[in-house]
Amino acid sequence: SSSPIQTHYRLEAVDVLFTTDSTDRVLALVSSRSEDVVSTAMNAIQSAIPSAEIDRFSSTALHLGDPDFFLWAMEWIINGAAIGEVSPTEATSLRARDRSSRPSLIMDTVDVQRNVFLNAVASGDTLDQLRFVVRISSIPAKITAELYIDGSFVVLTSGSHYGVHAGVTNEHLRSVEDVAYFLIPLLRGQYEGDTDWRSQRKLAFEAESRRVLIERLSAGLPR
Repeated sequence: SSSPIQTHYRLEAVDVLFTTDSTDRVLALVSSRSEDVVSTAMNAIQSAIPSAEIDRFSSTALHLGDPDFFLWAMEWIINGAAIGEVSPTEATSLRARDRSSRPSLIMDTVDVQRNVFLNAVASGDTLDQLRFVVRISSIPAKITAELYIDGSFVVLTSGSHYGVHAGVTNEHLRSVEDVAYFLIPLLRGQYEGDTDWRSQRKLAFEAESRRVLIERLSAGLPR
């Protein structure tokens, strides 16, 4: 006898979290591992509310605006200075693109001890993806997040934890909310208001990266 025909189905689920801002604009956080599923969800929203004007990324409250944000963030992480209750711990991956748009991914610890990082800074490469770890003292919490220039992000649940006294029952949901509604707006606002970065510290950071890199390569030091 012939074998029975087996039909396999794959469940493509998506979580959507809606909030409104002070201008009554709706921010929809769509969570999925598949870009196709995200597009399907957004199309469903558009079909259900025909009058809705959907801007997927470019003007959302989460868009980071300028790739320079990532260089600023790296300086913040390297210096280790707290912004309010948020303290950076480390950067664990960084993606850079050279002038020909060729990507390179720096993994593990990313800091001034890495020649590949110094070279990206000294060469004026475009940084467009950053994974880093922060601690939020008021909750308390440790969050590992990966940010992209368009405001999309990934929370690494294995590297994100909340203190027992935080009373968090769903750490994944809470971490997504904390990144979207607290961490990204905080860092974006801090970056946008940092005039000293644009007028002085950025140039100094790039110059120091070039100096250290040349010194290290001249001495034949690997890293």
